[in-house]
Amino acid sequence: MPEKLERLVVDGRRKSRVAEWTRPSTHLSATSLKISEVDELYAEVKPVALRQAYRRFHKHGRTRKYGAGRQHEFGLRDRLVMALMQLRGKSEEDVALVFDVSHDTARAALTELLPILHMILDIPRRLGRRVSRPRRDRPLDDYLDLEMGVIDALVVNTTKPRDRDVLKSYSRRKKGVGLNVQTSLDGNGYIIDATRPVRAAINDAALYHRTRNYQLLRALKKWFADRAYYHVEKSPDITLIHGDKKPPGGELSEESHKKNSYINSQKYYVEQTNAHIKNYHILDKLHWFETERMDMIFQVVCGLINFRKKCRRRNPVDWGHRNRRPCERVPQPEGWKY
Repeated sequence: MPEKLERLVVDGRRKSRVAEWTRPSTHLSATSLKISEVDELYAEVKPVALRQAYRRFHKHGRTRKYGAGRQHEFGLRDRLVMALMQLRGKSEEDVALVFDVSHDTARAALTELLPILHMILDIPRRLGRRVSRPRRDRPLDDYLDLEMGVIDALVVNTTKPRDRDVLKSYSRRKKGVGLNVQTSLDGNGYIIDATRPVRAAINDAALYHRTRNYQLLRALKKWFADRAYYHVEKSPDITLIHGDKKPPGGELSEESHKKNSYINSQKYYVEQTNAHIKNYHILDKLHWFETERMDMIFQVVCGLINFRKKCRRRNPVDWGHRNRRPCERVPQPEGWKY
């Protein structure tokens, strides 16, 4: 790219603040990414940002000089960190205070970087399309495990509507007021599907029927789910494994206890990943009617989790828990076949 365009998009008028963050814990607490992971993400963001700026300069009928315009306050790397901090839940005021800029500058960084992150990351909608419709010229990545999958739904809390009837449709007992999203993971814990958000009053079984993707469900040999998906799938081509429910007025048998323990141990990835998604507290700040905006942000958040998981698969992080024994999965009960 020409120097004029790089000066306008990548460079900033002020000295980089992120370059002064030498402690790894600072990056982890601010963005949930290591320094090397931020560098790798920035290397993918930079060419896309330059390409989009190049296209804007070559719009039909544009009279402004090529490369003209005022530089950004901070460089592209700092603006990327601003966007990641806001995705983690930091307010515009907090980000503006850290970088000593106005609130509008912090907000503009998220507005600028969100579509770019949506474009470059392995978001669930794009990854699920690749899994359900494989192509010979584009083989699937080796980090995906399509032997088994895990499916579950989570409710993201939002603001409360004022109307009582609308509030009733957006609320759910023990779940609060918000929007319900169903996530699907492969055997290694990568998010390969995330549905569009619906009202929280719609339970998991109804959401499954609304958003059922036959091609994706057939792509994996078996799916593990909780008891909320009890007998929701009737197709013989799709294997949906769920635990046994307690009979009315009775207790579960020993075989059912072993079966439920095994299924719950296989659902470890989806419970952990849903907890990671809720750690991105920008979702809690959305309004109940912002379904389209939440869908885009939710896809980017899942893409960041996939990106972080892929990076740490190559370079694991030592959290200092050497004395803690690793959690072992419950073995499959003898004589039981799904």
